[in-house]
Amino acid sequence: MKVVLLEDVKKVGKKGEIVEVSDAYGRNVLIKKGLGLEGTATNVNNAKQKQESIAHNKAVA
Repeated sequence: MKVVLLEDVKKVGKKGEIVEVSDAYGRNVLIKKGLGLEGTATNVNNAKQKQESIAHNKAVA
């Protein structure tokens, strides 16, 4: 299952990344504890836009 991380998670990924995890870990740990969102099309697109915006701001600065 795809999960969009809302916070840094050790051995999984950093905030804003879209990661692939097992269904059980995604639902029972990451989403339940508020560390991530389910990787729906809307959530994935929003995460990609944020990543692009951050990259653009770093390039301009």
